[in-house]
Amino acid sequence: MTTQRELLRDLETYIGMFGGEAGRLERFGDFIRRFDGPELYDRKNFVGHITASGMVYRPETDELLLLEHVQLKKWLQPGGHVEPTDASILSAAMREVQEETGLTPQVLSLCTAESGFAIVDIDSHYIPPCDYKAEDEHYHHDVRFLFALTDENAAIDLDFNESHDFRWMKVRDIPDNYGFSRLEAKLPLFYRR
Repeated sequence: MTTQRELLRDLETYIGMFGGEAGRLERFGDFIRRFDGPELYDRKNFVGHITASGMVYRPETDELLLLEHVQLKKWLQPGGHVEPTDASILSAAMREVQEETGLTPQVLSLCTAESGFAIVDIDSHYIPPCDYKAEDEHYHHDVRFLFALTDENAAIDLDFNESHDFRWMKVRDIPDNYGFSRLEAKLPLFYRR
């Protein structure tokens, strides 16, 4: 699993690339300095926990895949909790994409910056309490990766326990739920034709 030390190094690299985001990442930095090991990922850690997302990009149409989240009732990228069996946050993001959309690694390509750095965005956002899951309010510290769709004919097979529907949306037209507006400027750095 991705360690505290690796996360701190990734945060330093990320801020080196996107220095204007340093202020909004203070909550994330404080969290990873406070916790280590399984506590970073424990979904019962109601201070917060690391989550993983995969933003699926369709280059031919400049669109992102969004899912209508069952619980939050918002249009979001595929993603979720990091499981103890995940080798890394990246592998958790790929697993979540596959579980929620049916898209497999064979039809997706990880996009990276020229340096090979793969984290396209980091976002810490509030999650309200959920009575039916017996979960208190907390924060998700979401580490996000960008995957380019390499097969235009790949079918979306939703997990209806997670999402009601899906849609492809032009990147510039996506409402700013959890930082989508930051992604438009980052796309040319991570996706190169």
